[in-house]
Amino acid sequence: SDLRDEVARQTGVDAPKPAQVTRLSWKSLLMFGLTLLAAYALIGMLAGIDFAAVWKELQNADWAWILLGFVAATVTLWTDALVMMAAVTAPVPLWPAVQLQSSIKFVQLAVGGAAGRMATNITFLRNFGVSASDSVTQGSVDSFTGFIVQAVILLMALVFGNLRLIPEDATVDVNWAMLIVLIVFAVIVSALMVRYVPVIREKAIPAVKEMWDGLKRLATNPQRLVRLFGWNLMSQLLFGLSLWLTAFAFGIVLPFTTAVVIYIIMALLSGLLPIPGGVGVSEATLTAGLMAAGVDESTSFAIAVVFRFSSAYLPPVAGWF
Repeated sequence: SDLRDEVARQTGVDAPKPAQVTRLSWKSLLMFGLTLLAAYALIGMLAGIDFAAVWKELQNADWAWILLGFVAATVTLWTDALVMMAAVTAPVPLWPAVQLQSSIKFVQLAVGGAAGRMATNITFLRNFGVSASDSVTQGSVDSFTGFIVQAVILLMALVFGNLRLIPEDATVDVNWAMLIVLIVFAVIVSALMVRYVPVIREKAIPAVKEMWDGLKRLATNPQRLVRLFGWNLMSQLLFGLSLWLTAFAFGIVLPFTTAVVIYIIMALLSGLLPIPGGVGVSEATLTAGLMAAGVDESTSFAIAVVFRFSSAYLPPVAGWF
């Protein structure tokens, strides 16, 4: 309220009242746990996974490598904080920005989608003198550059990398031409929907304009632009390293490029669905990606579960506080 009064005094405009926050309750925690349990059960039924074999894999895993994977995933709290600091014009201290990233992971488990992340960012940046509109723009730049980095990594992995998502002895014949046609078709359909569907156009065009304007402002400061893309790249590689180390703990040696691509595909697909924390979708995508790379079903599922706990379920514990 003091901040709101100060903004009104300096600008002569009444600041909007903050929305009421719904605290996490034991009921919502129970619902989240049941959702998680149902998601894992569904994945097991769909993939025909033997959970006794999964438990055996977990018992035989090298937990020292799992711990290293957890450390690699946790370091992304710092790299994501540096990304946010590069996107924001106001000086933001590093440690509060790191705490913000952990709190965002907690909020996204409860809310899902981009709404929780955006609201948390706005509330945080208001404390450092950043207006709500600038917070939205700079947050969009953060997310947009992350998407660009993911797309470039996927493209480079397909063209130049030692990408192995299908084992050499597999009988699957991938029709890459058809895959490219489907991707182009999806892009064209999306463009037509933006052009001819008013509801989508009214939401998409302002968001794209905000991101583009933010990038143009950053282009006047090449150092910040390099930091923005560089730390985004580091975050993606660290998550890939965490998945690679987790797989190594189960005796699976993946090409590093393959581990990074599997993670990025999981991140992109889970981001498309408004499911809190990507619960179920992320585990299913990781399991499918590892199986496509030649890992057996039970080991793939065990790797997916351990990686998700390291990267998505344990970091929010600190974010709750």
